[in-house]
Amino acid sequence: MSADQVVEIALRTPARRGQSSALFSYRVPPRLRGLVLPGQLVWVPLRRRQVQGVVLTLCEQHNAAGTLRDVTDLADPEAVIPPDGLRLAQWTAGTYHVPLYEILVLLLPPGVSQESEVTWRATSAGVAVALGTLPERERAILYYVRTHGETSERELRRNLRGSNSDLREAYALLSERGLLMRGTVQRAPHVRPRMERLACLSVSTADLPTALADLERAPKQQAVLRWLADHVSEREERESENGARGTGDGEAVSATALSQPPVADHQPSVAVREIYAATGANLAVLRSLEQKGWLSLETREVRRDPLAGDGVSPDTPPQLTSDQRRVWEVIANALDERARVGHPDVAAQAVSLTAQPAPRRTFLLHGVTGSGKTEVYLRAIGRALRLGWQTLVLVPEIALTTQLIRRFAARFPGQLAVLHSGLSLGERYDEWRRLRRGEARLAIGSRSAVFAPLPRLGLIIIDEEHEPTFKHDSSPRYHARDVALHQGALTGSVVILGSATPGVESYYAARTGRFTLLEMTG
Repeated sequence: MSADQVVEIALRTPARRGQSSALFSYRVPPRLRGLVLPGQLVWVPLRRRQVQGVVLTLCEQHNAAGTLRDVTDLADPEAVIPPDGLRLAQWTAGTYHVPLYEILVLLLPPGVSQESEVTWRATSAGVAVALGTLPERERAILYYVRTHGETSERELRRNLRGSNSDLREAYALLSERGLLMRGTVQRAPHVRPRMERLACLSVSTADLPTALADLERAPKQQAVLRWLADHVSEREERESENGARGTGDGEAVSATALSQPPVADHQPSVAVREIYAATGANLAVLRSLEQKGWLSLETREVRRDPLAGDGVSPDTPPQLTSDQRRVWEVIANALDERARVGHPDVAAQAVSLTAQPAPRRTFLLHGVTGSGKTEVYLRAIGRALRLGWQTLVLVPEIALTTQLIRRFAARFPGQLAVLHSGLSLGERYDEWRRLRRGEARLAIGSRSAVFAPLPRLGLIIIDEEHEPTFKHDSSPRYHARDVALHQGALTGSVVILGSATPGVESYYAARTGRFTLLEMTG
């Protein structure tokens, strides 16, 4: 008899008294074997409702079917925290005494968390009963449910009179009489991938005059075809002048809908909203052209780019000063040494301002304002990217200016993901997914970016490391600098803490050999 798979899950629910985290065990049903893995966000039953949780561990256990409840389903296949992220979350929760799930949420895609709601629907007896025989509140509830179908308690509270306790008492009475049946429904995620319908010209340049002639009696279709042909021609001329399309990783910086990659016939795709605006056409017109084989329609995911429209031109690295070269060579040697050793096979010892890290990989870069620390950062990032790693750059929110972001974007076009509170939820969701997939290899952001998904992390830079804004004072509490130091230990990354006025703790750690001190005099 084969053993059952059992998982320990941190749940999105208040912890039991005396516990810092709500941890429960569940059985993995046969249909989810191989899909439920550590780090996965799942749905599980808790009492009479469904809640979300993150799988922490998985093991084999005999006779679990009769004693444990089953995992219900995966919440989001992409919402997976890697092993280093789980260890980082457990360390952070233990160090700052906060519920584990509150930290795990920070490592999940923004907006992906969902809640289940209690719903009520009328039974066959509830449909047949005479409403006049019921008390006023119960009559109002049953009438509303019979009229609107299965309804959540949230909607009933919004539309009916009475306190929560009064309404719940009425639900219970109606349920006891067999007139209402309880259920649950999952709320939709707060954010989803943005999808856009695109059109692509299917007719060749040689066949275009014939196609336009055939559309003499369909002026709207003819206008669409002519506009598309002109638009494609203008696009090709611009590409010929620029010598290339888009940025270094194949993503275009144009604000137009031609930012999509070409299809097999080498014709670029255009957002149908642009066609509507230019020609006054509608979807029916485009469908007619599609049926005639002169254009194709498809739906693709469109990135919500926080840097769209900036038009940043790539820059050229300047010559280093002697001061910059001196510190850069030390950091470059550490990066090369990390490349030879690779990712640690086991969890490293905690690196903090009081622990003893490997000083060869943790640097305090002390340089006055204007001494050129940023160029050293850029050189280190360039070396890390060439070695195939991702890089995390933490900057205080007040210093995360458009000018700074543009400087990083100019040096590493198409490879930058920005994470800060000024972005919309959709932008943060798209940037998270780019980092998780490895499409973006450089993350720059404020303190919460320390939890960004970087599966190939090799370099961490903390600029203005002395800033108190790296402390998150509301729940869950944490210090982004110390979390980043521990993350560096877990991943074997090179860590650079930069400041013109280092914090006392950091400077003491460097003077006593826990960090390597690099000084720039300007």
